[in-house]
Amino acid sequence: MINPRLKLQLIRVVAAPLGLFCLISVAWSQDRVPLSIPDHSVVLAIEPSFFDPDGYYFPATDLVVSGYKIESIRIRTLEYYYGDGLHYDKPRFHPPEVQLELTHVVDQTQSYYDCPQPSISRDQLTLGCQPSPIGVVSIKGNFVDKRGQFWKRKDIIAQKTIVVDGEVSIGQDGNGAKPHQVSFTYWQGD
Repeated sequence: MINPRLKLQLIRVVAAPLGLFCLISVAWSQDRVPLSIPDHSVVLAIEPSFFDPDGYYFPATDLVVSGYKIESIRIRTLEYYYGDGLHYDKPRFHPPEVQLELTHVVDQTQSYYDCPQPSISRDQLTLGCQPSPIGVVSIKGNFVDKRGQFWKRKDIIAQKTIVVDGEVSIGQDGNGAKPHQVSFTYWQGD
């Protein structure tokens, strides 16, 4: 019988160059003998080693301030298409690009504002956007789903499933008198 630790090490060596993590559960009895597990309960989960938050985030409920609706936030951190081909297994990383979209409710015109120096991780999203007609918009939130790649998740329903919970502050310096509690849904875009 192969030593289970050796098996796990081999799997890590094979999976690591692909940018994947392999998570394997093995049940052992007290005398270190593998337990018999029914086939339907064995789970092999392959997750990327990188966090992909790319896409559009929409407030789950309308947030209108001074006649402007916060429409969406667009986040881009990875590039899958390069060298004349798609590379879903090894995307290229680049500095995050984040834009806030506002809609003027009277005439439905849309305007876009960059959010320089965003902080994005598996856990948190922190944005401070350039001044807009409603002031500086700051967003601090937590990703509900830490897996990322929401665009390929069967359990993430576009513009319905909450993926970020947080606070939106609006003011001259992004610190409004009272932050708005906002949940965000997701859409991958075109």
